[in-house]
Amino acid sequence: MIVLKIKVVAMFLARSESPEEWKAVSTAISTLVEEATFEATPQGINFRGMDPSHIALIDLNWPSTAFEKYECSEPIKIGVKIEDLVKFIKRASSKDKIELEIKENALLIKLFNSYKREYLLHLIEPYSTSTPLPKVPLNSKIVIKTKSLEKLLDDIQVVSETVTLTTTKDQVLLEGQGDAGVAKVIVDKTNEDLISIDIKEESSSTYSLSHLIDVISALSSVSENVTLEYSSKMPIKLNFKIGPYGIDFNYYLAPRIE
Repeated sequence: MIVLKIKVVAMFLARSESPEEWKAVSTAISTLVEEATFEATPQGINFRGMDPSHIALIDLNWPSTAFEKYECSEPIKIGVKIEDLVKFIKRASSKDKIELEIKENALLIKLFNSYKREYLLHLIEPYSTSTPLPKVPLNSKIVIKTKSLEKLLDDIQVVSETVTLTTTKDQVLLEGQGDAGVAKVIVDKTNEDLISIDIKEESSSTYSLSHLIDVISALSSVSENVTLEYSSKMPIKLNFKIGPYGIDFNYYLAPRIE
């Protein structure tokens, strides 16, 4: 890897009481890209990126108010190799505080509780292309417990690489099929893990299971509920509310059309 000497003049520091949000978010992003550019402003941290195949997109908004301490003198782009960021952050225990600070051409990561650890992560050249968000009709909206959805998708993955999601006013149907057979899961309004169904019209669409499971698994420990919005044969949008301070994580996935 070529390490670029980047002159950074803006001051940036973000401290969290727990590393769990950083672990979850960085792991979710690592399922999408190998290199990530975070945009820090006085209002907070943002990330938007698309996978190389252009079928999945992440849009993250992490407000400054969600940090124990946050300082950013002016907008700055922070480019990192996401695998290395994940590796360093995962060294934190659940009781550690975590602090990220720009130091010359590196991101200084501090972990501290009973003892202190420091890692210097070399910055890479940030990308500057702007990725627009998909503008599609979203006719079906489902709110469900994140861990429950993760289990339902695992049930389908036993036999299939894709899941067909169908919603009516009373239930959600998940289906998959492969060489071994067929899997079908029905979740109706009597299920306490299904928070709500709101539809403008019945919708049915097929999506990659591995893409969905990877991001849901990464975030299930920090986001109690997930909101799914989609229309027939259109991209699906998953919205995760992380923590009590307004961290907003959106994941878009294109449909599988046979």
